Amino acid sequence: MKIRAEVCHFLKSLNAIGLSLIVAAGAITACSQAEFTKSPDPVGGSGMTPPTPPPGGGGPGICIPGGGGTPRNGLVGRLYYLNDNQPRYQQAMQYIQHGQLVPNPLFLNHLNVPTVRFERGFVYDGGQALNRQDGQRLTSFFGMQLWSAIQLNGTNPTGNYQLAVISDDGAVFTIREGSTDSVILNNDGYNSSRLRCATRPVAFDAATKLPMRLEYFQGPPTHISLVFMWRPWPADGNWRDPLCGMQGDEFFFDYTQTPSQPTVNYNDLLSRGWRPLDPSNFVLPDGYTNPCNDD
Repeated sequence: MKIRAEVCHFLKSLNAIGLSLIVAAGAITACSQAEFTKSPDPVGGSGMTPPTPPPGGGGPGICIPGGGGTPRNGLVGRLYYLNDNQPRYQQAMQYIQHGQLVPNPLFLNHLNVPTVRFERGFVYDGGQALNRQDGQRLTSFFGMQLWSAIQLNGTNPTGNYQLAVISDDGAVFTIREGSTDSVILNNDGYNSSRLRCATRPVAFDAATKLPMRLEYFQGPPTHISLVFMWRPWPADGNWRDPLCGMQGDEFFFDYTQTPSQPTVNYNDLLSRGWRPLDPSNFVLPDGYTNPCNDD
């Protein structure tokens, strides 16, 4: 069954969300209206322990096509939402702990969602809305938990990297180094598109596959964004990019255009070496296959 996102912007792959916009090397490539495909159940894997991704089952996966990569690239996870009678939580993990679970597993090709208005929700091909159990459209107060591992591709040099995220609303990235889980980026809470920068480097060589987990939530309407970025660690050791901590609905992207366009501020980030991660930089946990890459 095909599912089409009315908003061609949100990579909103967030599975049930849609935006097949790709930002690369300073330019945003316009996308056609994205179609989501329900695919066979994934095979449960044990590639990250702990924390571990969800096992397979619960209905067909939901995915967004495009973005490149292979069936081994991408992220896998779960989608949650709040009913109207629940508290309006302001932390990503609270959505995971208290939200209603959508049984279908989530698959994303990458995390590159420029700021966009998300008001119409998700619709099936033909116009039928993708609704919550109570019949309401899912446009706000939802969260997701995603797993993957980060690796270099053939164009990325080995060395130390600085990670960053632009998100609206909250996003928390946890990485596993050896046997230790560490929150490398905490951009949690209600906020407009805000840049959060890691304060310490992460080392990558050709063999590194760094396990990661992401908790993300979208609170009140209507804007949404999720762009995961990195750059080589600055030679002077100063992690403070001038825009770290800056935020605003139109600060990094002009969402009034279709598709959203980068602003001077976003282009300044690119000029200082920042890049969104490519689909080939994400590798799924062992035992998972990304159906999105087959469409």
